[in-house]
Amino acid sequence: MTNDPSQPTATADVNQGRKHPVGAGNDAPHAISQIAEAAVLALNNAHATELSWLDPERLAALLGQAFYARQIGAGAAFLLAFDEKAGYDSPNYLWFRARYPRFVYVDRVVVEPAARGHGHARRLYADLIARAADAGHSILVCEVNSDPPNPASDAFHAALGFTEVGAASIHAVSKTVRYLAFPLPPAGEDTSPASLLIRAAREEDEAETVALWQACGLITSYNDPHADFRFARAGVASEVLVAEDGAKQLVGSVMVGHDGHRGWLYYVGSHPTLRSRGVGRDLVRAAEAWLSDRGVRKAQLLVQQSNVGVVGFYERLGFEPSGAVVMQRWLAETGRVIK
Repeated sequence: MTNDPSQPTATADVNQGRKHPVGAGNDAPHAISQIAEAAVLALNNAHATELSWLDPERLAALLGQAFYARQIGAGAAFLLAFDEKAGYDSPNYLWFRARYPRFVYVDRVVVEPAARGHGHARRLYADLIARAADAGHSILVCEVNSDPPNPASDAFHAALGFTEVGAASIHAVSKTVRYLAFPLPPAGEDTSPASLLIRAAREEDEAETVALWQACGLITSYNDPHADFRFARAGVASEVLVAEDGAKQLVGSVMVGHDGHRGWLYYVGSHPTLRSRGVGRDLVRAAEAWLSDRGVRKAQLLVQQSNVGVVGFYERLGFEPSGAVVMQRWLAETGRVIK
């Protein structure tokens, strides 16, 4: 269930300003213990209008049959999800069970008001997606209110890659919902092309690499990709790594460099036809190995806050927000005037 975007839910957690560091140990999703049930119950019932009221016995029953029941902190956020085997009487859950032989259904996700803007909703979803895929599931489903509308939830789920698969009026036609589904990537096996070779880019790879960056949407108006490619290859503390398939075609890339202390990743991308095949993961790991070989202990990268799907990808690889504020200044050679 998702509630009004003004309330503390996953949808309310997406576009808030980032005022606090995230990614500390207590921000990692963890199981809801029996001791923590009281805090989860209080958080749920503070928003019973949107989520439905629970008493301790009902909550214990739901937790007992949940596929996924995890929280962040001590009552900061929680997510509850069921697979097709649950004995759950929600009309939305039953809609999916009548149509899908296997699925994981997101029943409710709540973020407490003081914890908004910390990325908790994305972190819970990323953890659920990884666990559902590991369990052999191929689809994650949920519903979003369309009447009354919930545009923040629509934007949140669209950014994750959910698409509409149906709609219904429920609760005596007092509410209309849109049913959404997200195809899970294969897990538990290496799905990257068997003949994939990751190597340092050569001079003659420039045009094909830049074309790949263009196909992946990695090029911005204020950076010259050709100059970036040449600059990285010429540096003693930077490199462009490319992924080459069995046909000698470039299907992925990562630019990696360091300042002697921190490592940075740029232009991480895999060809659109090979998404969810492990190419991006393998490139990130190759860049990390490149840094480790040079004694660099930390890898960093920049992601637009609105790019929820990419944030989840990096979180599944063990990255976490740093809490630092990135500041910049354009220099004269860019064509901008320094004052």
